[in-house]
Amino acid sequence: MPGQTRSGATGGFTLVELLIALGLTGLVAVALLAAARVQTTLQRQEQQAQQTQDNVRSSVEELVHSLHQAMSGVAANAVPPGTPATISGVTVLNNVLGAANGDSPDTLQLVLNDDSVVAALLQDAGPGTQPIVVNTGSAFRSNDFFTLTDFNKAILCRLTVDPQAGTANGLDVGQLWMSGPLPVSKLTFLRGSLAVRARLLAYQINTTLFSGTPLLTLQDGAPLDTTKAEEIVAENIEDLQIAVGVDGLHTSILDGTIQEVGAAVDDDEWVYNYPGETMPDPLPPVARISAVRISVVGRTTQAGELLGPGRPAVEDRPAGPPDHYRWRVLTVRVSLRPLATN
Repeated sequence: MPGQTRSGATGGFTLVELLIALGLTGLVAVALLAAARVQTTLQRQEQQAQQTQDNVRSSVEELVHSLHQAMSGVAANAVPPGTPATISGVTVLNNVLGAANGDSPDTLQLVLNDDSVVAALLQDAGPGTQPIVVNTGSAFRSNDFFTLTDFNKAILCRLTVDPQAGTANGLDVGQLWMSGPLPVSKLTFLRGSLAVRARLLAYQINTTLFSGTPLLTLQDGAPLDTTKAEEIVAENIEDLQIAVGVDGLHTSILDGTIQEVGAAVDDDEWVYNYPGETMPDPLPPVARISAVRISVVGRTTQAGELLGPGRPAVEDRPAGPPDHYRWRVLTVRVSLRPLATN
């Protein structure tokens, strides 16, 4: 009819147009979800990497703090339980798992002096002395470790009973009884030397305490008393490597520096920085252990999607096989003050 218009299908979408719009929306949603997933994964990996870095840093800080409190010197072997014997404040056990190729973490054993429990010798203590007579023994207890020291040499002892009261020159004194007299091969400690309660520590890598989680642990009393449970210092610490710097090791000249090459066995003044090295026993007469270098290696909690180079080579331990973890390494050198131990 004249004047009449046809609206038909104007103002709407065809079925094809709707299907196309829904398809595009789905593609955009999938892309956004994928991007969000990637972003979440990256954030989680960065958080893990940061946590790993924090674990490594806190581990190194504790190790350095304990080293600064320890007596100096490095020994290759522990002393028998309960027996007076010389011991170094810093002991490095290289490749403690005994792997044939040296592919193993190290262990660090320390002797720390507790300056809050100190007694002065009222009588000289030399070969065969038993007990040790001091001006007070009230703060010591049975099974305490203690060091005798004149600040030039030191010897580690252990009490077998609570200190007994006694007299010397009319004065009340303490008597420190041990499992046996001082060894006849050791030097005399003159009157005025100190008996200082000692704390023994062992830092090591534990891979069995929590399945699949390598730990840096601390054990009080080790190696002479291993009855206490290991304490966790940090999680996901895969490796502890320690090199020992010996001034004058090959030159027989103390020049205050520790030369390093590290390209072959025994080619410098660092020990354990190249596979196959051992600590000379005894050291050359002029040589002096002057430093230790500690490296802590950590890894992320979970494996990522990308294959990486794996655990890095550190000191005398070779690199591990490629894996999907992210790794962090922190190395620090600590100088040691000289202390004669025999």
